Amino acid sequence: VLDVPGGLLCAGFHEAHGHLLRTARVADELSLAGLALDAVLAGVRAASASNASDRWVVGNGLAAHVFDSAQSPRALLDVAADDVPMLLRTHDLHHAVLNTAALERTGFVARAPSDSDIECHGDAPTGRVAETAAWDADATASADGAGDAVASVGRLLPALHAAGIVAFH
Repeated sequence: VLDVPGGLLCAGFHEAHGHLLRTARVADELSLAGLALDAVLAGVRAASASNASDRWVVGNGLAAHVFDSAQSPRALLDVAADDVPMLLRTHDLHHAVLNTAALERTGFVARAPSDSDIECHGDAPTGRVAETAAWDADATASADGAGDAVASVGRLLPALHAAGIVAFH
């Protein structure tokens, strides 16, 4: 017992702001942070090749400028990912890039070009989406089983505990 007059000593008290399920999912996803276009596409190819089913492959931390020079990120992802639905989110979660399989599963092909959050070239979606469309794509990927939440949390907890984080909201 420590006497701390006028203070509070609370072992293991940490202010960690995060959302446990989101943090666990992100830890299991393809990390794209700091990667240039060639490295992103290599990661997409590897993740697509190791995908044993038609489950979504989700990447996070994509720098917003990575696909700037591409008129259609969708076409680049289609070549790299075959028919595996692919969702690559930017670090801020406000934008994403999808391939054709993902655009079809989300219903975005039918929604474009009337939805301002789905970028189109003519009437065809380029694969770039923003705001509500990006969130809708994330929700569809989650509902389609992009990750097993319980298993993801189980893998994350030991790392949180090792870092001294004993509370999470």
